[in-house]
Amino acid sequence: MIALLDLTPFAWLIPLAFYDLKTRQVPSGWFAAVPCLISSLIALLRGEWALVLAVAAIYAASERASLPQRWMRSVVFVVGVFVCVGMMMIDPLSMPGIVALMGFWFMFELNWWGGVDALLAMGLMVLWNDPRLIICWLIAQVFVLLARKRYFLLAFPRPLKPEELDALGFPALPALTIAALLFVAWKWFFV
Repeated sequence: MIALLDLTPFAWLIPLAFYDLKTRQVPSGWFAAVPCLISSLIALLRGEWALVLAVAAIYAASERASLPQRWMRSVVFVVGVFVCVGMMMIDPLSMPGIVALMGFWFMFELNWWGGVDALLAMGLMVLWNDPRLIICWLIAQVFVLLARKRYFLLAFPRPLKPEELDALGFPALPALTIAALLFVAWKWFFV
């Protein structure tokens, strides 16, 4: 069962990474929403309800653009952050996972990632909830930056405009796939 949980994400992650490399998009948001929902259900079965509640708060806060008034959008954003911080205090074992979820969310908010990229990263974090995944993700990001010779992206942490992202960016799903492969290898072979 454990091996199945480790290998199943690659059935959808690898084809999406290749599609993302080719087209710089994903065919549908459902390719991220359904795996994130399944990961959340698995986490609930493991008893990691704080992590699932944080994902729900982040998802709700990221959809705040559809609210009519600006002040409502601000309130929803602040409530999302407070729910995440509250869940970290209630369940300290979920803290690394929730911090990673918030990091992925902020990458989406800063336009560094698309919504599907962030949702897939959150789904993997909820599925595995292991700090080693964060380390593997950082290693994969540095590898991709070095391979693309985009060293200066490490020096400018600021929101990117869409044209800047198109000119400088790299699809996030290949790096996420590399991170997942590194994590599974670490988990299986370097226990």
